Amino acid sequence: ALGGLLLLGEQVVHTLSQGVKSIAIQYDGNPTENFLEREQLHRPCPVLPGGRTNTCDIEVDIPEDMKPPILVLYTVTPFFQNFNTYLTSVIYEELSGHSVSDGRRRDVCPQSTRSSPGGDIFPCGLQTTSLFNDTFEVLHSDLRVCDRGIALDEDLRLLRNPPDFPHRNNTIWLHQLFPSVLPAERGVSSERLATWLRPSAVPLLSKTYGRIDSTLKKGKLRVRIKA
Repeated sequence: ALGGLLLLGEQVVHTLSQGVKSIAIQYDGNPTENFLEREQLHRPCPVLPGGRTNTCDIEVDIPEDMKPPILVLYTVTPFFQNFNTYLTSVIYEELSGHSVSDGRRRDVCPQSTRSSPGGDIFPCGLQTTSLFNDTFEVLHSDLRVCDRGIALDEDLRLLRNPPDFPHRNNTIWLHQLFPSVLPAERGVSSERLATWLRPSAVPLLSKTYGRIDSTLKKGKLRVRIKA
């Protein structure tokens, strides 16, 4: 079974000698496993039967102030992004906003990642349609998890919507498959998608979900997880 873990941690900006504080919450998977070989909080929030979304409000203790920028990361294991079948199931031309032939789509994208009763999935492939779609929210009026500034520029530059986005007939866009993660106005030009598409070399997959640009004050903090 997959295990899910949420990590809040200060980002090292200036020097490796800077003290870095972090909090890890394991919310799915075997509670006896320690993914990161460090102290973790265990707060179960598994997916409900039938794949239904589970919403959990979790309270954690912030032992001391955490200074921004604070990265919000998720870890999933085991997830093998380095398998050849997975690595080759993507059409970079589609990610760049260009169309390819139906034959090319059939060669690269399995049926379930290529079309559904509502139309053709664009862009198709295992990489795009396996996007991690758990969401995390800090329940504090002065704190927001931002999805900007989390991806590499070189990855983000590759992602472009086609000229007829989002008005093409018989087409299912990625933001329609993952409305909680991908903003409709941005389509594939999303930093969360860009971070997901950079393949991990190991099955302990860790990606940046967002960042908090305000100080996390010492005390109680409530986090909402939708898994």
